[in-house]
Amino acid sequence: MDSMTPSEEVPTESNTRDGGFVDRYYQKYPDEGEYVNEEAETNYFSTYMYKEAVEQAGTTEQPEVIEALESGISLGTERAPEAPKGETIELDGPTHHVDHHMWVMRADEQHNVEAVTDRKIPEQFLSETVGCDLTQEDEQTQYTPVDYFEEAK
Repeated sequence: MDSMTPSEEVPTESNTRDGGFVDRYYQKYPDEGEYVNEEAETNYFSTYMYKEAVEQAGTTEQPEVIEALESGISLGTERAPEAPKGETIELDGPTHHVDHHMWVMRADEQHNVEAVTDRKIPEQFLSETVGCDLTQEDEQTQYTPVDYFEEAK
């Protein structure tokens, strides 16, 4: 690849090696844009989460799949091959959101990007700030930080 972006440069073996996730993504979706971003990652793991929920539920019927999702699904590399090595992708049942593995990147004057550090960020906004629990109340509300934090306005 001639140009790289932070999402493509996440320095994991499964992401950047020849034939890794980035290469396979471009082979499968050659017209999807100039770079692989966090949306590609989110869609990738969402598919694995859904697959796991269907297998746990033993059906594709929505109520049973939702119940399986809300039980708290956790996927490691044995169930989601591109998960960060030694980590899990975890779904929080009450909020229907996943923890995120975040990278701090640094760009130089030539726009080369380097990974500085990384850590797993647990879902907190919906669970702690909003108090969302979809296992108790099936709601369709779209929550945004501007509704909860003055500095977000």
